[in-house]
Amino acid sequence: MRQVSWSVDGETVHGILHPASGPLRGGLVATHGFNSDLRELGDLPAHLARHGTAVLAFDQRGFGQSEGEFGFTTAARAVADIRAALDQLQSHLPLGTPLGLLGHSLGGSYVLEAAAEDARVRAVVVAHPLDRLFDELNPLEKAGYHVVGRIAEARRRRGKSGGSIPFKVHYTDLFVDPEAVVRARAAGFLRPRVNLANYRNALQFSAVSSAHRVEVPALLITSAQDRVVRPTHQRRVFEAIPGRAMMLEHRSGHSCFGDREAIFLQDAIAAWLETHLVAP
Repeated sequence: MRQVSWSVDGETVHGILHPASGPLRGGLVATHGFNSDLRELGDLPAHLARHGTAVLAFDQRGFGQSEGEFGFTTAARAVADIRAALDQLQSHLPLGTPLGLLGHSLGGSYVLEAAAEDARVRAVVVAHPLDRLFDELNPLEKAGYHVVGRIAEARRRRGKSGGSIPFKVHYTDLFVDPEAVVRARAAGFLRPRVNLANYRNALQFSAVSSAHRVEVPALLITSAQDRVVRPTHQRRVFEAIPGRAMMLEHRSGHSCFGDREAIFLQDAIAAWLETHLVAP
C-alpha cells in the first residue's frame, strides 16, 4: 500500500492505495462515515486487494488527514471527493478496469449518490447507510439541533464560526465486541464534536432519494445489533434500490469492519465483487 493525495477545489485529499495482488479484477473507492476517517474501514481494503481488487481508501475533506473545514460535510462536497477519488484510482489502473464504490454509514449514503451520478461506477457496496440524520434523533435532540443549527446558520451569514456540539456517538455504541472498542479508542478515528455547519445537509439529504436512481448492482450490509442507525431505516434504503440489490446481514455493530464478524464480511464482500464488479 502507499499514501496518495490529490486536490479537490484547492484542498488536498489524503488516501491510501492498496494495489491488487495477483490478477487485477477491478478497482474500488472506499470511504468512511460521519465524523470518522478511513481507519474505520479496518483491514477491509487490504483484504480486498489480496483478492484482486485495487482499493483506494480516502478521508473526505474535513476529516482525517484531508484538508478542509474540520468536520464539515455536504452531499455535494462528499460526492465531489468520491468522483475525484475515482479519477485518482483510474489513473493507477489499466484502461477499461471496472470501477466500484464502497461506503460506510453516511459515507455509504454518499456513494449511492455518486453511483447515481457517475456512469463509471459498475457496482456499489453500502454498509449501514444513514437515510436521514433527524430520523436517528429523539424528539428532544431534534428540537435542540434545530435551535443550535439555526443559530449556527445566522452566525455563518455574519462571517463567524457556527460552532460545534458534542458528538452523541461513542466507541461503545459502535461495536459488539469489547476488544474492538479498545482497539478503536486506541486508533482514535472518531471526532468528539459535530460541526454545526452540517445542519442544512442534515435537514435536506436523504439516502433513499439517491438509492432510487442507482442502476448498478448493489450490496447492502446491515445488522440488528446496530445501535447508531436503526436497521429498519437501513432496510428502507435497500428497498428503494430498483433491482439487482442484495442484503447481507451479520451480527456485529455499526462499525462492522472492525467488529467480531469483520473477517466474515471481508470474505463476503470479496466474493460479491468477483461476480458483480465486472466490465460492461
